[in-house]
Amino acid sequence: MREEIYLETFGYRLRVNGGLFHIAVPDEENLGGPEIEAEYAPHQLEAIMLGENGGSISIKAILLAIRNDVGIYLTDNLGNVIGQFNRAEPTTSVLVQKAQFQLIGSPDSLDFVKAWLGKKFRRKMDFFQKVARRRSGDAAQLLREACIILEGCNKGLQAVDTTRTGEAVKSIRGFEGSGARTYWGTLSQILPPAYRFRDRSRQPSRDLFNAAVNYSYAILYRKVENELLKAGINTYASFLHSMERGGKAMVWDFIEPYRIWVDELVYLLCNGKRITHAHVNTHEGGVWLNKKGKTIVARSFHALFAKNPNPINYRQETLAQSMRNDAKAFAQALLGFDQRKRRAA
Repeated sequence: MREEIYLETFGYRLRVNGGLFHIAVPDEENLGGPEIEAEYAPHQLEAIMLGENGGSISIKAILLAIRNDVGIYLTDNLGNVIGQFNRAEPTTSVLVQKAQFQLIGSPDSLDFVKAWLGKKFRRKMDFFQKVARRRSGDAAQLLREACIILEGCNKGLQAVDTTRTGEAVKSIRGFEGSGARTYWGTLSQILPPAYRFRDRSRQPSRDLFNAAVNYSYAILYRKVENELLKAGINTYASFLHSMERGGKAMVWDFIEPYRIWVDELVYLLCNGKRITHAHVNTHEGGVWLNKKGKTIVARSFHALFAKNPNPINYRQETLAQSMRNDAKAFAQALLGFDQRKRRAA
């Protein structure tokens, strides 16, 4: 699997020597010059991430990356991609985004949405079934009943006829909303009493659990956005969420199957009392994680995404790699639509 390298520390330098990328760092023990920390052949790299306060990159390294389709991305201090280097001539990203825009409002675009939401429903059911195996009595029964409802919502969703796109969008949102009410209501009831919440709250959060979920979703949003950009997908052109407000609506579309990973993480943090009410502050009617709470959640989030869970599709990959591969597969699917359309023309 191709790697990403990060130049986020001052003093790191990326240069080229003998057709290879060399990462050098200042040698604090030997002031005679830098020491080579690592070297990579172009085919080994997927992307180069340049942090706002990080190191430097030579023109030769930029050219070597561009000529070998290695992405170069500029990020801010939070890791958000704010720019990138591109070839002067068109790349596959142009064809990917061309197909993406052409699919907006089409039945095919809603088939993508159904697939993403279907994966979200299945993962929610898997989560509840896993918890149910550790519970007994009313709690286990509650979880089993919730799974039946979620399965029904998913079946209804997958049966939606997308040829009438306007009606299909309403139906999709209806099944998604029904499933969400069951899911969040059930999740609240299986939490320890001190962590239960009345409903899903966002801006602002009204309780500890929602504060932790919302903070984690913000981290997840940045990860999803970065993976879409690296795959050549336009983050504004969505298939379901509204583009009218100028937000990155495709991120909201594509993020759906991955939210459950965050939900389960926050559930475990609350169930294990790793975050408590000592980790939040109240301000202007809202509940917000304080610095210590953010640190606990962020570290747990990054550890989760670096883990190698059970094989996914018979491949050993971390959650971060799984999401990256999904973004690439989406881009390839869009390319397939563009190629078929050109052949039919």
